[in-house]
Amino acid sequence: MNNLHGTKTALYTVVRLLLCACMLSSCSLDYETTSQAQVQSPEFIFHNVHFTRVDRNTAKIETSAAKLEQYSGINAMYGEDVHFILYDERGNTSVEGSCALLAADKEAEMYYLFSRIRIHSREHRARISAENLRWNGKSEILDSGKRDRVRIAVETETGTLLETEGTGFSARKKDLSYAFAGNIRGSLYEAETEEPEKQSDEHTEAGTEDKEPTEPALTDENGVTNELELPADGK
Repeated sequence: MNNLHGTKTALYTVVRLLLCACMLSSCSLDYETTSQAQVQSPEFIFHNVHFTRVDRNTAKIETSAAKLEQYSGINAMYGEDVHFILYDERGNTSVEGSCALLAADKEAEMYYLFSRIRIHSREHRARISAENLRWNGKSEILDSGKRDRVRIAVETETGTLLETEGTGFSARKKDLSYAFAGNIRGSLYEAETEEPEKQSDEHTEAGTEDKEPTEPALTDENGVTNELELPADGK
């Protein structure tokens, strides 16, 4: 248990160093190269926190975390054991997910997710699992490192499930497309369809009887029923 806590604390420190280096040098995060920077002390530290972002009396984002640190000088935020839910315009759950560590540059709208990442898009019937992902809020692109493995499962309207796994993952929200750079493998699971049972001729004949058509009738104000006679030409 102590080894797990120590590993998690070390990874959390590395995440903070990476993002601070990225923001202070005004560069995009490269998973292969890093620079050193002095980490400032957090302005606020929250434990077991739950936030809800509300716009026009409608919840847009819910976020909960075991620990959350807020830095004002570089407008950064770090979280441990983060869970989030995004809502659509009608208030229905659109996307929900979780990760062990989260680092966010709110000014640049860059969000870095690390370890045990799980994302479920209910709107697009897609599930993503990975260990390292980056979300660019301005370009609306979700991607991973060149050698990071990502798995995505997409279900079609007919129930067919397509599972794909590979490295160098990239997904665009604009056209709902995604791609892998290499090491791709996948599986296709077709939905089972049941053929409707055919009714036997005997059942069909027994259930349908020839009935003579009835002529429509009218009732006058005195309660007397008068037959409605149709013209011979059908008009």
